[in-house]
Amino acid sequence: MRLARIVTCALAVIGAYFLVLRAAFMAKLEGDAYAYASQIVGALIAGAAIAHLETRGARPRYEALIAGMLGTATVAVVAFASARTYSWAPVRSAHPAVLALATIVATGVASHVGAWLFGARAGSTAWLVVFAGAVSACMVFLGGRVAYAAGLVSLTVASATIASCVCAAIAAFATQWVVLAHRPVACASGILVAMGVYVLGVVLNGTPLDNTLVLCLPIIASLVGAQAAAVLRPKPVDF
Repeated sequence: MRLARIVTCALAVIGAYFLVLRAAFMAKLEGDAYAYASQIVGALIAGAAIAHLETRGARPRYEALIAGMLGTATVAVVAFASARTYSWAPVRSAHPAVLALATIVATGVASHVGAWLFGARAGSTAWLVVFAGAVSACMVFLGGRVAYAAGLVSLTVASATIASCVCAAIAAFATQWVVLAHRPVACASGILVAMGVYVLGVVLNGTPLDNTLVLCLPIIASLVGAQAAAVLRPKPVDF
């Protein structure tokens, strides 16, 4: 099991959680119960997407399980290190350590179940877009928070645009790096999923979109990142 692949799969688990959580928020489903449910549903979706990734040789048996636990453990580290960066439901509870550990395990199991139940034919374009969207969502929604908390990003339009472009390029690069086939467009399309959810939330909130350049440039950066991975990745890749 290649390290790059398992790390990228972990990013997908994180991103799927954020996408489902934002969807629940847009549906006015708020509260810790929905946050925990979003974690499980996101893991199920990510596990299915992971199972549809092409692999050379036998597929690692516990790939989705490990990715699910690693992804949630990463969220836990960020949340425990700085509640200002991300306010995670288990950290807000009366027993943060116990609930955090339980959530990590439950997410890993849910990801494994998702891979087992819904994983079928590898190489599906639709599931690749789902996977890419989850990875992009992780980079934009969590990566952006970490960058802002670290003082690397300000709230100016220019800074936000640069940060979005960097996150989009990294996400597309990571996705194409672990996908066997040359699929730069599909791997770069993940930013459209993340941006689409963001725009939908803004529209539903009644906030006008003042600067469309912030939305367009990350798409270009994503295509560049995916193409760079396709060119730079060693061939053949031994997973």
